[in-house]
Amino acid sequence: MTQNATISKESILTDVYRITTYQARNSDKFDTLSASADDADLINVLFDDSVTELLDEFKKYSSSYENQTFSFTLPSNVDVPGMVGLEKSIKMFLVSRVCAKWFDVNHLDSSVHDKTSVQQIMNIKRMFNLRMKPV
Repeated sequence: MTQNATISKESILTDVYRITTYQARNSDKFDTLSASADDADLINVLFDDSVTELLDEFKKYSSSYENQTFSFTLPSNVDVPGMVGLEKSIKMFLVSRVCAKWFDVNHLDSSVHDKTSVQQIMNIKRMFNLRMKPV
């Protein structure tokens, strides 16, 4: 069974810009911290790296990403209703990873974003491991 999750890259980048700007306002390094359209090339590279990390994490499910859609081949007894948060978890993972990488590039603390991305990977693994009971 193939499970798809459509994730808008634009919405992820919008969230990244919003988060980095918010954190920049609360520090004395606004120009360094705040990601903007001027940083689009770097942010796109960080996004692509984060997508690759996610695909590598779930390669045993024949994971792929094309046209803003993630696809996973899951066993036929996976509990599909249990997948309601899949898109949200993938989006949160990508936003957190891009932010963490952005702060790492700027030599700032990325631990909160790293922790969130790990939590989202665990959520996705839990969803993939939910099975239906045979009737």
